[in-house]
This record gives sequence, C-alpha cells and structure tokens, in this order.
Amino acid sequence: MLELERVSKTYRTGGGLFRPGRPVVALDAVSFTVGCGESFGLVGESGSGKTTLTLSILGLEEPDSGRIRLLGEDLSRLGRAALGRLRKPVQIVFQDPYASLDPRMSVHDIVAEPMIAHRATLGLDRRARTERVVELLGLVGLGPRHLHRYPHEFSGGQRQRIGIARARPTLGEPPQPAALGRHTMPASPSPAQRPKRSLRSSSVGRTAAAPDRRQVRRGRATHG
Repeated sequence: MLELERVSKTYRTGGGLFRPGRPVVALDAVSFTVGCGESFGLVGESGSGKTTLTLSILGLEEPDSGRIRLLGEDLSRLGRAALGRLRKPVQIVFQDPYASLDPRMSVHDIVAEPMIAHRATLGLDRRARTERVVELLGLVGLGPRHLHRYPHEFSGGQRQRIGIARARPTLGEPPQPAALGRHTMPASPSPAQRPKRSLRSSSVGRTAAAPDRRQVRRGRATHG
C-alpha cells in the first residue's frame, strides 16, 4: 500500500543575497513499508521531519531523492492530473482539531465537503450525502443532532472525531491509507476508542506521527 525507499529532503534556512543558507536535513534516507490494514507509528521530537515526511507521502512536498510508492504508483512519475486522482483515496486527519475545521461551516458541510469534491466518482446526490454524513458521524460517536452545529460548539475531542469522520467518505474498498497527526491519540485512550474502531473497520492502512513513543503504543493498542 505504501512504500518509501531512501527518501531524503534538505531545506535551507537563513542566508541572503551573497551567502548561502544553512542546510537543514529534514529526511535522511528514510525507508519503510506499510501494508494493507497495518498501523505504522512514526516517533520523533519536534522538528525531526515527521510533518515533512507526511506531506511527502501526500504529494504535497517533493523529496530531493528517493522513491515513494502509494497504492502501487510512484509519486515522482505522476503528472498533476494523475496525482490528483491518487489523492482521492488518501486522507489526512490533522493533529490540531481547532485549526483544521472551518469555523464558518456546519458539521454537515465539513463532513460532506470531500463527497462534493469527488462527486463525479462517488455518485452521491444531496440526499445521499446527508445520509452518508449521518452514518459517518455515528461511527465516531456523534449523531444527527450535531449536523447543523458549528465547530466552536464542540470540545477538542469532539472536533477530532469530526476530523476523522471527514476523512472517511473516500476511505473504502479497496483498502486505503490514512495519515494521522499526533493529537488523534490523546492522553486518555477512551475518547479515541470509537474513532479508531471506525478507521480499523475500513481496512485502512494508518501512518501515525507522534513525538512520544507512548502515544504510538496507545494508538496501536486501540487499533488492535
């Protein structure tokens, strides 16, 4: 499902008109494979390259060298249109539940947005989208009464559930990958249990980034 082979990325910071910037190595020959239904925990302190690696997997950052194969496709060989099609079954659950939801959109519109973006392939009309939104909210412990509420009306944990529900519309058969930010694995495992079961039930391959090994262990235990 996901294969990285010696992926490297270096940024340059500082510098000016007559002097080069200082090289900062974000990724240095990173290699790993995540199979169907597997969970992969990426552990590192702040600034260690977790975000750069996640963006590279999503095709939002281009590595300096190495290969990333996603669902059998080499990202470096894909054109813009092909890369756009590949992104449809690949979803990210952002680590910050406060910044990742548009405060001007209702929960219904937030969760339905991916369905609208991919309506040509999903084939869902307005009524079918609403039914699907209700179904997805149910998978993460929310319900129809939450449809027309706005992000500021929810706790941080509930907002993270909404983010997971938003990632689910295009995660189906065949099994697809998801990238999870560190705050999808909170200090107490109980609030995350139902959302994690939701992802597990979809046979999704999961790549989780966290600064603490204990968070990854808790996420793995929840996934089973």
